Amino acid sequence: MSSPQMELVRGDPLDDPFTEPIRVLYVGTDESTRASLERRVDQFDVVTEPDTAGGLNRLATDRVDCVTSEHELPDGTGLDFLRAVRAADGGLPFVLLGSERSTADVEALFDADATEYVPACAEPERSTLLATRIERLVERARTRRAVESRTRRLETLIGNLPGLVYRCRNEPTWPMEFVGGECEVLTGYPATALEAGEVLWGEDLLHPDDRERMWERVQDALVTGESFEVTYRITARNGTIKWMWERGRGVYDDDGGLVALEGFVTDITERKAHERELRRLKEEYRVVFEHARDSLFLIDVEEGEDTDEEPTFRIRQINPANEATLGVTNEEVQGKTHSELFGGELGETLVANYRQCFERGEVVSYEEEIPTDEGGRLFETTLSPVVVDSEVTQIVGVAHDVTAREERERQLASLHEASRDLVAAGSPSAVARITTEASETILAFTNTAVRLVDDDEELLCVAEATEGSVSHAGDRPDYRVDGDAPAARAYRTGESVVVDDLERVDDRYDRGSLRSAAYVPIGEWGVVTVADTRPAAFGDADIEIVGLLARLAATALARIQSRTDLKAQNERLEEFASIVSHDLRNPLNVAEGRVGLAREECDSDHLVAAADAHGRMRALIEDLLGLAREGEAVTDVEPVDLGRLFETEWIHVDTGGATSAVETDRVVRADRNQLRRLLANLVQNSVEHGSTGSRPWADDSVGRGSTSDRTGERADDADVRIEIGDLDGGFYVEDDGPGIPADRREQVFDAGHTTSDSGTGFGLAIVERIADAHGWTVSLSEGTDGGARFEFRGVDVEAQ
Repeated sequence: MSSPQMELVRGDPLDDPFTEPIRVLYVGTDESTRASLERRVDQFDVVTEPDTAGGLNRLATDRVDCVTSEHELPDGTGLDFLRAVRAADGGLPFVLLGSERSTADVEALFDADATEYVPACAEPERSTLLATRIERLVERARTRRAVESRTRRLETLIGNLPGLVYRCRNEPTWPMEFVGGECEVLTGYPATALEAGEVLWGEDLLHPDDRERMWERVQDALVTGESFEVTYRITARNGTIKWMWERGRGVYDDDGGLVALEGFVTDITERKAHERELRRLKEEYRVVFEHARDSLFLIDVEEGEDTDEEPTFRIRQINPANEATLGVTNEEVQGKTHSELFGGELGETLVANYRQCFERGEVVSYEEEIPTDEGGRLFETTLSPVVVDSEVTQIVGVAHDVTAREERERQLASLHEASRDLVAAGSPSAVARITTEASETILAFTNTAVRLVDDDEELLCVAEATEGSVSHAGDRPDYRVDGDAPAARAYRTGESVVVDDLERVDDRYDRGSLRSAAYVPIGEWGVVTVADTRPAAFGDADIEIVGLLARLAATALARIQSRTDLKAQNERLEEFASIVSHDLRNPLNVAEGRVGLAREECDSDHLVAAADAHGRMRALIEDLLGLAREGEAVTDVEPVDLGRLFETEWIHVDTGGATSAVETDRVVRADRNQLRRLLANLVQNSVEHGSTGSRPWADDSVGRGSTSDRTGERADDADVRIEIGDLDGGFYVEDDGPGIPADRREQVFDAGHTTSDSGTGFGLAIVERIADAHGWTVSLSEGTDGGARFEFRGVDVEAQ
């Protein structure tokens, strides 16, 4: 019969343990043999079909461990049935029952392991023989299927492992007998190369520096019979160094002899890199955390089981700086809440800040005052959330101590107040007194002395010393400027000198209980000294703040010196003015009177020339008096409407055909009389310069700077325009006349400078003196329309 194409139902080998009954399909009509099998219920579960068609249908729908078929069937022979079964499953156990009519060549057809033949014989021998054959075939088939299944599973497992499995001999070169898995991915070599001995693991792959260590680790494990784990490096085929992790154990025979090693190897290069990076980060964290000068702390967030329950914030760790600030150890505060640590309102405030950081998941910054053993200290604190999987698990806090900064700001504000007293001081001794008081009361340096250089600049003499300085070290000595004392060095070099241990300074002066000092120069005037009973008590911040006080004192002393010099100068100028006023005006008056009488008696050009010369002399006298008296420092200022004053002076100056333009409504603080003289000189200067039309400066017969009418006449084409307007921090006055050449602009302010025989050359010099007296700067440039532009800056402008 033909073999139909069919698929037999087979059971999972894992569902066929050897203890389960054998399911037998019996095909045939022999009731005695079938019944004898069915009686073996502990061994067999028998189902029966009468013919080939029924047997094939049963195999297609039912699980069967073994088929038993009679040789003679109603619809064919047992051989035909066997061929049909083999076409579908070559491994299904099959027992053919012989008959008296079957020939001897039937046995030759059943050489396969999955087929048995039971010849015809009488019962019960036939059923016993049949049962034995069935059991042997099924056991063999089950064993084969179990091995195949385990092999498939092992191959699947090995194929999915992130590495390779091996079996090798226990030799230093580790020759491989079997390699499975991702061998080529790990090493760059195919597994066959290692199995053939073309590539030796211990020689061609294992890093030379790791060979001895790995051998020793494996041998130690073999001695104890335990598995081993080793980490080492290999050099892959492309030269890349990789890290491997290996786990294995020895394989022994029945006598306990070592047969081979078996194990698993995987690439951990990436893990090693992560571990190294993690170690680096942990070390960075440790260094930052332990050595940071700010107070650092970590807060663990514990959320309650109930979503409405408030989270708890517990201290996990604080750094050494925080320990020093709080006066506690990390172990003492670990696990505590801030309410437990501080209690009261402060604890509640801190917890509220943590809750805000937790709920927002954002950085929170605030100021807090923390009580310490040294009193309350002010901190600027920043809280940063640590977010893992969208949840805040920790809070990192950084608290920066700003107590010193706040104190420094207070000191600076107080020094600003003290600077007003220094500016108002009338003598060097008053400056020294104010400086020592400020050092003691504002900067808290109770041991302060101020030394000022004497008139001969040979000694640094004590001008003032605090009671603390005297009580600790007695009356302070004077130092020679050219000596080796630290104060003398500071004065000569202009650089501060800090001595951390005064006992090491041998300058023959007794410093009593003082152990450290800082010497800060007061410019060219002297030195301020601050001292302390502690060694190395002064840092950079101390020197900076004392230096600021010293600079304020130097400015005050320079102002006093300037006032002294100015007073002497003014006395000389006043003497000069008296000479000019009395000794020159009287003879000039006589000469003018005589010329006037002579002109009544006769008309002569010589007398006209003499009268002109007398007029020029009178203009010179007036300008010299103005130059001498307008240079004094301005002390009496008042608000002055700049535009209105300009218009007033325009009326009082002979401006001829000139026109004016006022582009300012500013109010400035100035001496009204001196500012009036300044504007009058500028207007007269522009009018006289513009009176010559377009003639260049060098050919002008009217001297720039003259403030008087030299001839009493003006040109018909005099139409100069003069404008006053605003500047940033000042004002300007400009005209549209011929202008002043660039190479002469710096000279026009020189006293006596003029380009004309009729000019005095003092008008613009007086302008510059008045500006200087107010503390202004004046510069000359080309005007907008090509004329002369005078710019005044540094002017005190009142807000409008």
